[in-house]
Amino acid sequence: MLIILDNIRDSTQARPLLTTPDTCITLITSRNRLRSLAIREGVRNITVPPLSEQDSLDLLTTMIGRTRAHAEPEALRALARLSCGLPLALRIIGEDAAERTHARVADLTDELNAGILDDQTDTDGDADLATVFAWSYNALNPQTARMFRVLGLHPASTITPEAAAAMLASNPRDTDHALNTLAKAHLINHDTLRRYRFHDLLHLYAASRAKDQETPEQQHAALNRLLDWYLLSAANAAAVLAPHRAQVPDLPTPEVITPQPFPTDVEAMNWCKAERANITAITRWAAGNGFNRHGWQIPGAIHEIFERYGRQDDVLELQQIALASANRDDHKVGQIGTLNNLGATHFALHDYGQATESVQAALRLAQQIGYTDAETLCSHNLASIHLSAGDTTKAIRIYQQVLTTCRATTNRAGEASTLHRLGDAHRRLAQYDQAIAYYDQALTIRQQLNTLRGQGATHTELAALHLETGTPDLALLHARLALQLHQRTQDQAARCDALITIADAERELAAYTDAHQHAQEALDTGKEIADPRRQAHALAVLVDILTATGNATAARQAHDEAHQLLDTLTEAHSAPLRRRLQEHNA
Repeated sequence: MLIILDNIRDSTQARPLLTTPDTCITLITSRNRLRSLAIREGVRNITVPPLSEQDSLDLLTTMIGRTRAHAEPEALRALARLSCGLPLALRIIGEDAAERTHARVADLTDELNAGILDDQTDTDGDADLATVFAWSYNALNPQTARMFRVLGLHPASTITPEAAAAMLASNPRDTDHALNTLAKAHLINHDTLRRYRFHDLLHLYAASRAKDQETPEQQHAALNRLLDWYLLSAANAAAVLAPHRAQVPDLPTPEVITPQPFPTDVEAMNWCKAERANITAITRWAAGNGFNRHGWQIPGAIHEIFERYGRQDDVLELQQIALASANRDDHKVGQIGTLNNLGATHFALHDYGQATESVQAALRLAQQIGYTDAETLCSHNLASIHLSAGDTTKAIRIYQQVLTTCRATTNRAGEASTLHRLGDAHRRLAQYDQAIAYYDQALTIRQQLNTLRGQGATHTELAALHLETGTPDLALLHARLALQLHQRTQDQAARCDALITIADAERELAAYTDAHQHAQEALDTGKEIADPRRQAHALAVLVDILTATGNATAARQAHDEAHQLLDTLTEAHSAPLRRRLQEHNA
């Protein structure tokens, strides 16, 4: 016999109903994970996952009919996504759609999305989602129930115990216990170690409970604590990963929250990676709901770290949101810093027109309020744009002015950065002795300041210079030192540059196997960060490696791929690589 015990409350309720395994098979369904039964009776726990997209589509097709489903496949897919894979939600959606036979499926999506958690007064009480979710919610103790509904206010889909503790101004032990209770009840899910994820519909339900049971003042306070926690945690990460970067101004004082501490740079970077999507979502929410100060401070705190790795699309969005927030906040220093960051992001994306516009706006504002340090930074950034755009002479003139200012104000970090850039400029003019002298000065200061990212950048450029001047052994030495530093700081763009130089130096030294491996790794990294110039550079090196090893077909393919990428770049960026590829053709 098969015995089904449906909707069991807990292990105690189920235990007297269990049979011996040699006479019956017992299947238990429950909203809670029956851990005690698993431990004492050896019952096997299985968490039922949401339905797959295909299963969801099949169920809806069965309910509304194949003709109607096949007539609007994309609309049906959108309708299926509303359920997030919950069978009951699919049944509710399917029944509504099936009853309204003359309505287009596409027209039903928005309406059903808005009302999927509404009470279905014309159905039995257990046939609507709100009622079913309430069975689990109402079984919680008051503290855990409040945890659930306050978490519903969180603008993102994952949360850590530390962030949850900030929202509720609670201690970590109580928070951990409440989160585990919610996970056992399947009201939230374990995502990774010490991180939890909301199912989208349960997230909506929790938010609706918060709006009904938490006062507007309580909701505001919980969200303000969450934003403060993210802001101050991001500031802590920046202090570890970019200690010589100026702190975001006017940070709040932590009172009932404890920001995330970071004993090591690895822990700080891991947190930034894990929270990247959340920070984007939270910033977007803050800016749209009147938290303008957080709307520019959070992107400002995290900018220098996010620009080191991954695609820059979300960084650009963050800085655009930040600028609008700083303008609404009428915070001049915030506006200047955000404009500079926005310019830096456009610069990283090789959009020099937008970069110049943003940095010049920051410079004008800094001059208006007499903010000398910001004027120096803006001038430095403008010089870097001129250098990358090909106006080397103008860049050198501005850098020399900035260098004088940095030395007069004992701005050692600024001095090192400017010396490094002067090395870049003179190298571009093939004035190699002067370039090496500037790089050496920059490296000395950066070593004294222990700026790992800066040291890595200077080693990278020294490696490229030695490659240009025919000393590949020295190039390989500097590039390997650079790679070690870039791996520590997680600077993916700089790591890509170091890998390209390593591959090129190994090619010069006829170490073709290693060269091919490093060039391919550089190409993969360039694709990961969506940088066409770096991808084209890696491909140009691959062309020479493949040609040298007699693989003409693969070389031609890499050559054509590189040209396609170069067609998307400005002449200043594409010209040197075009010349290199042209030499291969010759």
